[in-house]
Amino acid sequence: MSKEFVFFVNVFVVWGAIIGSAFASLYFHKGFALVAGYLTLINGGLHLLGTIAMRKYNPGVITGVTLFLPLGLWAIIMHPPPGAQWYDHVFAAVVVIIGHLMILGYLRMRLKKLRQ
Repeated sequence: MSKEFVFFVNVFVVWGAIIGSAFASLYFHKGFALVAGYLTLINGGLHLLGTIAMRKYNPGVITGVTLFLPLGLWAIIMHPPPGAQWYDHVFAAVVVIIGHLMILGYLRMRLKKLRQ
């Protein structure tokens, strides 16, 4: 991954999704706020899993373990939006998982193109 791609994903995609979920929770449905918590939690978990799978340091794993995992769990468990239902949690988790799969798909496509 290039530094530019990492910057783009972290600044525009991640922070854009967090800000977008905040506005969506204000103007459409409070359950959208869960996207920010699940994004933080799943992102931290994927950094940890990447480190374990590759058996080497993965940039972001320290932040993931010390901040993203605890803050994501705290947001989801201790401070869910008022009236959030189980399906709001499922929706938020699925949106975040699809987003991560899209990024992984792009990276695989780019890697395949570079190998040709």
